[in-house]
Amino acid sequence: MTEEQYREFQLAAHHELTELNSVCEREFSIGHWERWDYDGDAGTITFSEAGIPKVIADVQLVGTTSTRSNTWLWGWANESVPRSITQLIEKVRAFGQTESLPELIETSWPDDEYHGWEMTEIAAKLIHARGAYRAPRQGGGFSYYVYTAIRHAAELIAH
Repeated sequence: MTEEQYREFQLAAHHELTELNSVCEREFSIGHWERWDYDGDAGTITFSEAGIPKVIADVQLVGTTSTRSNTWLWGWANESVPRSITQLIEKVRAFGQTESLPELIETSWPDDEYHGWEMTEIAAKLIHARGAYRAPRQGGGFSYYVYTAIRHAAELIAH
């Protein structure tokens, strides 16, 4: 993949994720719930209000940024998270290897919050995600997730 082809691919990924996140906002009010809780063992983020779950998303951890070290770390390279929540992100790494794209292959590199979104956009495109979420991390920085499924919590109760 040439540099120009990569830029076009990344721009398309940006537009696609922007639209997916707009759909999540319209359908699930993402960004308006008073609380979110991440469960790494279950691979979910639950959005709630007044202690009542409202929306549940199955997630994959794309990666994290650190404001202390100003670095990006791919989810698949983070040994402290369960493999089940980074398994699909391995497709991004494989794509990077096939297309000789160092930023999709190298485990960690200097970064800021914008690169985190760029990598999340690419991951969302490659794994056909339903949307994405950026969560603040203790100690500074962000965790970037993509939704592999998202639903209203009431749907789970009804079934």
